[in-house]
Amino acid sequence: MKKSTFEKYQMTPEKEDYLFKEAIVFLDTSALLNFYYYSKENTTEIFEKIFRKLENRILISNQTEYEFLKNRRKVITKPINAYHNLIASNPNTKDGGHLDKINGSISVSKSSISVDLKNQLKTLIEKTSKSDKHPFVKQDVIEVFNAAVTKIETELDEFSKSFGEFKESFSTEVEKQIASYKTEIEKDFVLENLEKFLSVTDSFSQAEILNIMKEGEIRFRNKYPPGYMDKDSKIGIQKYGDLIMWLQIISEAKKQRKDVILIINDNKEDWWHQQDDTESPRHELINEFFDVSGKVFWMYSMNDFIFKANKYIATDVGENVIDEVKLNEKIWPLERQEVTVDWAFPYFHFGRIVFNYDYSSDLSQFTNKFDFVGFNDNETICFFEYKHISKSNYNSLYGPLKKVYTELLPELKDYPKFDRIVLVLESDTVDNAENLSKHITRKNPKKILEESDGHIQLIIAFSNGIEIETLYDSNKYL
Repeated sequence: MKKSTFEKYQMTPEKEDYLFKEAIVFLDTSALLNFYYYSKENTTEIFEKIFRKLENRILISNQTEYEFLKNRRKVITKPINAYHNLIASNPNTKDGGHLDKINGSISVSKSSISVDLKNQLKTLIEKTSKSDKHPFVKQDVIEVFNAAVTKIETELDEFSKSFGEFKESFSTEVEKQIASYKTEIEKDFVLENLEKFLSVTDSFSQAEILNIMKEGEIRFRNKYPPGYMDKDSKIGIQKYGDLIMWLQIISEAKKQRKDVILIINDNKEDWWHQQDDTESPRHELINEFFDVSGKVFWMYSMNDFIFKANKYIATDVGENVIDEVKLNEKIWPLERQEVTVDWAFPYFHFGRIVFNYDYSSDLSQFTNKFDFVGFNDNETICFFEYKHISKSNYNSLYGPLKKVYTELLPELKDYPKFDRIVLVLESDTVDNAENLSKHITRKNPKKILEESDGHIQLIIAFSNGIEIETLYDSNKYL
């Protein structure tokens, strides 16, 4: 037995230094599309300080080019939807629609005074106006209040008129911003720069694609990475997209005889090997890459890549850029967001849910720490930490629970209207979720849940990508 046989699955500073100076660098579709979420200034800094230094060795696969060009229009129009969302609510997140809600509040107030309050006041007068019967109250007392009601009605009419003028002005300004953004879309600063810096690998023939699809079926049945997490959520050739990209990367590495770094913001288990708090590429990927190309393969999120690039190739990218990239790595894919919303609203009886990239300014200090927040009817707040769990061992439960208890909970205990942190550990199989829940009764997890005094709600669930089903809820079973 040799300890060195496991070294290929581990990263060292020496190996990392070599890779950053010599390897070719690939970006996947998720990393490319996220450029549309960064500010123009920060995007420019990444292009000029990192991409320019990597000129002639930064690439995308032909499959990535196809997926990026297919999806970019949907991504770049999201800010337009956000502008519209200021006026009318988004049916997916049930958030927004602030102007419509203000208008509704005014209408309710007017209705309450004009109908409910005045009817009650009329009844009060009828019951107390006859001096020869009980109950009797001098009417001048009521007349003073009745005059105040009439005054409020008049003021509400004026206020409603003022709001109408404000809504018209605000809507006009929103339309101006949308028109300005549409002009920027046509220029597409991101695409222009990507075309300048990125090379694209050769495509595969139709016959090669058909063979990959056959191979994909075998790999997916045996959960051999990458791509098997897409087998139920995507249709047709789309579900083989990750596998096609992967094989095109290997092919290019073999042709150039180069090691490879892949920048990927897809955090699913069919790419990443997780143990405690450390991450590496799935070991099967490292093996396959070396077997076919004879070269080294490693992966980073965009945030980690920029941080390492500053260290190893002196790119000098600012902290503000890294912070923005880190925030946007937490943006959820729309399909996962919809599944979560459909589950969370009825389960928690929320009035609204806000995802991490839509936080209002008073919650901005927590944008890097939680996936979304739920607001109860009384506006008390539940902060959500949502993790996909691929293993059912003790550390998969205790690690995230300990982090919430020791790092996140202390920061929130004194936050106004804080209700609780909800830690959702989601698996893609019932068996995995059941095995994970067996560790709840062990000493340390049980102690954390008891000492948190209801401020941590642990949920173990499983999902098929279409719906979420809860297996364990600490607020119900403790």
